[in-house]
Amino acid sequence: MADERRHQPPPQQQSPQTQRTSYMVSPRPAYHARRRRKDDNPILLPWWSLLLMLLFVIAISFGIIALVFAIGGNIAPTRSEPRIVIVTPNAANIPSFGDSLLPSATVPPPFVNNNPNVSQSFTLAGPTLEPVPLTPTEIPITIGSTVVVTNVGPEGQNIRAGANIFDEVIFVAPEGTTFLVIDGPRAGTGLTWWQVQDVNNPSRIGWAASIFLVVQST
Repeated sequence: MADERRHQPPPQQQSPQTQRTSYMVSPRPAYHARRRRKDDNPILLPWWSLLLMLLFVIAISFGIIALVFAIGGNIAPTRSEPRIVIVTPNAANIPSFGDSLLPSATVPPPFVNNNPNVSQSFTLAGPTLEPVPLTPTEIPITIGSTVVVTNVGPEGQNIRAGANIFDEVIFVAPEGTTFLVIDGPRAGTGLTWWQVQDVNNPSRIGWAASIFLVVQST
C-alpha cells in the first residue's frame, strides 16, 4: 500500500483560473416604446360624450326660458282705472227744519245820553305830528331846458368862462335869474356844468354849476 501511494501521481491542482465558473449574461430583450393612443388618455373625453353634454346644456337652457315665459313672461301689468263714485243725497231723506235754525237778528236800541254834564264830543290825545313837506320830483336838465337860479342867497351865482371853479367869472346871476341851456353837461372840479344864456339878455353867455339850477316847469 505504501508503495502504491508512493508511485501514484499527485493529484493535479487546478489553477484558480480553471476553477472560476463562467457565467453567460444573456442579452436583455429590447423594449420598443409603444405609442399611446388618444383613447388611452384618461383626461380626454370621447367626442360623443362632449356632444351629449352640449345637447344637455342646450336643453336645460331652453327649458328654463320656456318656464319663465310660462310663469310670468306673458303677464302684462294691468292698470285699474280709478272709479269715481258720486253720491247724490235724496231730498226725501233730508229732514226739514224750516226757519227754526235761522238766528233772528237783534237790533240794539239807540244810545241816548241822559246825562247833560257829559260832552258829546271827544278829542284824541297824543303828540302832534309835523306835516311832511311834499317836494316835487326834480326834472333833469337837458339842452333846451329853461332853468332858474335858486338857493344862492344875496351873493348870487358865478357864471364863468369855462366849466371849472378856477375859470374867470364873467358875471354874477342873482336869485331867480332865468337862463336857457345851450350846451353841456361837462364835469369839472367835482361839479356838473351847463352852458347857459340869459333869456332877457342873450349876449350874456357862460357856464353855471348845476347845483344852483332848477328846471322851470311849464
